[in-house]
Amino acid sequence: MMYPSVNVSALIFLACVLSICVCTLGHTYGNGELLEDVMKAILERLDEKDEQIWTLESSIESLRTQNELLTHELDILKERQSTVERGFNGDRVENSYSGNGKNEQAINAVLAENSYSQNEITQRKITALLNTGRQTKTKRQSRKRRQANLAAGVSGGGTVAFFATLINNIHHEAEGDLVPFDNVVTNEGSAYRPNPGQFVAPAPGLYVFSVTLQSYPVVGQPPSGYALNKNGVEVSKLYIDGSTTIDNLNYETTSQTAVLRLDKGDVIAVTNRGANGGVHGDHYSSFCGFSLPTYDSSIQVIG
Repeated sequence: MMYPSVNVSALIFLACVLSICVCTLGHTYGNGELLEDVMKAILERLDEKDEQIWTLESSIESLRTQNELLTHELDILKERQSTVERGFNGDRVENSYSGNGKNEQAINAVLAENSYSQNEITQRKITALLNTGRQTKTKRQSRKRRQANLAAGVSGGGTVAFFATLINNIHHEAEGDLVPFDNVVTNEGSAYRPNPGQFVAPAPGLYVFSVTLQSYPVVGQPPSGYALNKNGVEVSKLYIDGSTTIDNLNYETTSQTAVLRLDKGDVIAVTNRGANGGVHGDHYSSFCGFSLPTYDSSIQVIG
């Protein structure tokens, strides 16, 4: 029986190359739908090949099991043949009466051995089938889990993580203004937008965000309040006192960390809670975040 040849390494390499090309196109043209459609097509193609691989492996495993059983049966038949030949050869040197008795004993021994051998073969077949079933189920579950993780990564653009700092000092902001962390150090997944300073969730899931602000000291400037917002709603608040005198420059630092469950398209940003706020730039203030990996707890490995 001939089976189609499936080069797994070539498929994985092709998927990686296509992923890089598509991610580059999505980043260049900002077309999220194009990225999602092309990657969905790649996943479908990989799923087809995955099914072929699973079918081939199942067939190979079945053939291997059958071969082992046939080899075992052949060994048993050879042993039985050898036993019978030894019995009858020994009987020839005996007299006819004694020979008949010996032959009967040899035949009974062969029948008993044959019955035992058949039971052993049946038991081995059952054990082999159970083991093959477990191995096949485990491999299939592993592929489904890998495929689900790949799909989740594709829908979210792969790894999602960003880190940005503030270059220029900002002060006298209006209430509700966003803090534009404009120096992007890391932006895996391109979910952070430095202008105006927003993170847009590319996929649903759990995310971690951290904000660090340092006050920008200005004589006569009141304390400043800021907030980490989700879709315009305050999640956590920050307070820094930049009030100072000519003889005493007051640099105060504050930070907040939040773990949030987001839907695709949710917007996270840092905003000013009052007028005349001031934040120290020169990379003393920063904003970062990343997605937490998710696992399918319903998939269990059968051992």
